Amino acid sequence: FDDEGLSTLEKIYLFSRSQANFHNRVFITHAMPSILPQVSAVEAVEYVLPLLNGLAMDEDEGVKEALATELVPIIWWFSSNCRLTDDEMADPTEDPTPLLVQAFTPILGTLLLSPSAPVGAAARLAIVEILRRVRDADAQVANVDSGIEIFGVHERRLLEQEILQQVVIGIGRLDIPDEGEDVPMDVDAQVISHELDGGSDHESHPASGHRPRSPPAHLPLPISPPLLATIVDVSPDFTPPELTPDAATLSPPSPPSPIPPPQPFRIASPASKSGNDTAGEQAAVGRLSSMSLMAAVSASGYLEDSTKAAFVREVERVSRDPVYWVRKEASYALGALAKVVPVEVVHIALLPLFDSLSTDSVWNVRHSALFALPAILSRLSPQERRTLALRTILPLANDSSLAVRLRVLEALGEVIYSFRDDPGGPPDPVLRLFLGKFSSPVPQSSPLPEPVHSPERPPGDEPEDPSFDEPARPLICAFNLPAVALTLGHERWGELRPLYEFLAQCEAMKVRRTLAASVGEMARIVGPMHAARDMFPMWRAAMGAPEVEVRLKAVGALESLIGALASEERPGVLSIVEERWDTRALGWKEREALAGGLVGLVIQVGEPLSGRVSALVRRALEDEVAAVREAGVRSLPIMYQVLTGARHVWEQLSADVREMAHSSIFRRRMTFVACYQALLTANGYQMIVEDSPYRYCLAQLSEDPIIDVRIGVARLVGTIYNQFIRSGLSFPQPLDEILQRLQADAAPGVRAYVPAVPTQDFGAFPDSFATFSRPPPTPA
Repeated sequence: FDDEGLSTLEKIYLFSRSQANFHNRVFITHAMPSILPQVSAVEAVEYVLPLLNGLAMDEDEGVKEALATELVPIIWWFSSNCRLTDDEMADPTEDPTPLLVQAFTPILGTLLLSPSAPVGAAARLAIVEILRRVRDADAQVANVDSGIEIFGVHERRLLEQEILQQVVIGIGRLDIPDEGEDVPMDVDAQVISHELDGGSDHESHPASGHRPRSPPAHLPLPISPPLLATIVDVSPDFTPPELTPDAATLSPPSPPSPIPPPQPFRIASPASKSGNDTAGEQAAVGRLSSMSLMAAVSASGYLEDSTKAAFVREVERVSRDPVYWVRKEASYALGALAKVVPVEVVHIALLPLFDSLSTDSVWNVRHSALFALPAILSRLSPQERRTLALRTILPLANDSSLAVRLRVLEALGEVIYSFRDDPGGPPDPVLRLFLGKFSSPVPQSSPLPEPVHSPERPPGDEPEDPSFDEPARPLICAFNLPAVALTLGHERWGELRPLYEFLAQCEAMKVRRTLAASVGEMARIVGPMHAARDMFPMWRAAMGAPEVEVRLKAVGALESLIGALASEERPGVLSIVEERWDTRALGWKEREALAGGLVGLVIQVGEPLSGRVSALVRRALEDEVAAVREAGVRSLPIMYQVLTGARHVWEQLSADVREMAHSSIFRRRMTFVACYQALLTANGYQMIVEDSPYRYCLAQLSEDPIIDVRIGVARLVGTIYNQFIRSGLSFPQPLDEILQRLQADAAPGVRAYVPAVPTQDFGAFPDSFATFSRPPPTPA
């Protein structure tokens, strides 16, 4: 590749077409973003672009994965250096060089349809990133010299619409002929257009007519905001559901349309499948990729109303797909769209789709539908939210599939949290489902829902009630508990306390780790009284846990926990920290984390206990592990600022720091120099330079018997000297004496850090005193 006899274009061609080793093609693909600027736009369009198409169809998946990961900078370079156009008759000799906007559509489609999961995932990420860049590039001018804004607003809209319509939507329409057989439907466009236009008329009118005609896959979809009403399927199967609080809604609704049996996803060998089978599987993979892209693009925001309309129509179509794993992916797109479309669209279009997917005959689809439930609940009125939650959660909690039942448990936190602003809170049946055996008895008047697809369950395996018990339940409940507690508030903590006590006694490490991570936020939610009674004992046990992971989470929650406790409870927390540190019950990782959080801790406890926190700072500075000492050094400058109102505490801490300069342990003398350097960096050299006790310590260490200590002093004094020279100030006489002493040091390593002439510059302070640095060059 370094052959100077070849041009950049020739190197790209040879490596891209290399058959000797696929690593050559991978190499040139990764190098493409950096070498494209070395060729002209005309050469890139005429010669490089065809090579990219070849790389996209390479027989080796590693080459395609490399191309997918580099697509964003490659497409961005072409878009910024060529003039995007949709005119196929554009003159290629024009300046700037014209480039058809659909030039990269076949490449993106090929990568999205790849059977390799990493290739498809990288291609989807590339598409989302390109759309994000397009939205952020409001005033980008790629070629200032030409005086033409190549990648202007018009060109960005062309690229955006090409990706949205022909890639995101188009890849899901590979099996739709160019000339659709359906007839356009006649529908009242006023159903939703008022919402999109900011109107307040929420009255909807019944639609009539036939199903909408699907446009050809290779043409843009002419969708405008008023036509969002065309996403509503007017067939009787998809009338908006009546969300009423009747008991009948607790039973699962019937699927809007019959779903064929699931078709497993498999890639058959060329010899065992016909051309139609291959095309059908490819179309199914395209629909799956389309749904995945719609979910990702919708979650990223920046969707226009016409794009939302097109996405909803596609989700409505794909949610009836005969292939179950395609319907499963449609559920994720449904949940993402529910957060961004108007409320009317949620009621008219998305709710019927959700009912269909949540009652699907295949458990995989029902499982994925639960991911969309919290997003839909958040868009409904309190009564509608309550009704939908009851009629969905309770039947699926009694599902024949273990995976679906576990997913119900996992979703309960989000589902319950969606009721946080409702006057009555979450429905009691849903809350009882979360609490399980720790809930109050179910009233006899409350009928239990029928299980979904119960014939699939083995005989004698039917649960007695929806409060089922699974081995993973403790971990799931521990993870969801903060959301449930935040929804109920501290007034109803008594309902959750039995479950919390049970989880605190659980022996599973993951459960204890989860509780330790959330103990601080839980303390804030339930208030000081409940925190002292329930959270503090659990945190104390976590600090003494045998697993490092649990102790680390407990240390991370210390600041929020001590801030939530009453002032009379805080000394007990610090006593536990001190005892665990002094007895070495905390490993070096926990001590490092604790040292890094001491500033936040002193802010929480205030002046009365700041002295005890400053004593922890000294413990960190004297630790035998370098990582802990460095964390303590980093906290020192901020401690100086925080303790401004408690001068006696800072003076004691400063005395502790200076005492390390006289320690018999050379490691502590090195730490003193590091503390001096940290204070200089953060607070300005004048404060410490004028402090005679610090200067005295530094002068003493300049004659230290350990050469490493003297090198540290030389680095520090040299940097102070340069700071004074840059500021035009005279160097203080006491420091100048130290400087001269170091210049005469017998060790060359020490003298190397001392400036010999005023112009020699050693630069700024290093980020870490413990970081090895090469001695400065000897002045000429």
